[in-house]
Amino acid sequence: MKQIMIISHNIFAEGIKSACEDMLGPQNDIMTIGFTNSMEFEKNISNKLDKILDEDELILLFDSMRGTPCTFVIEMLRKKNISKKSLLLTGINLPVLEQIICYKEEMSLEELKDKVMQLATISIVGTTLSFQKNGVL
Repeated sequence: MKQIMIISHNIFAEGIKSACEDMLGPQNDIMTIGFTNSMEFEKNISNKLDKILDEDELILLFDSMRGTPCTFVIEMLRKKNISKKSLLLTGINLPVLEQIICYKEEMSLEELKDKVMQLATISIVGTTLSFQKNGVL
């Protein structure tokens, strides 16, 4: 079984899970952890990682690659020897989370990573808006 854990600064993880649930329904199997205090964060991460079964694979989704939550968890994965059966993705957004939920049991971690990376390149779009007196063009 694949377990999903969203890890972020502050309340971002819970917020993106909640937004996803608005579209896909309850996601009780997704774990969320927000970094606010390093001592509490360490205990919370350790407890959640200890609940991962040996046969489970872990999908870790982070808000930022270079932030404290990501670097801390990577080190903890190494110590607990979980890193070999884990997929780590940073820069999580709502379209990516939805795809992970929909395909996590159908694809291997490598296939899932490839699918998500393809989606990531099109899920963020830049544009400019032109405003006229009577509305947006």
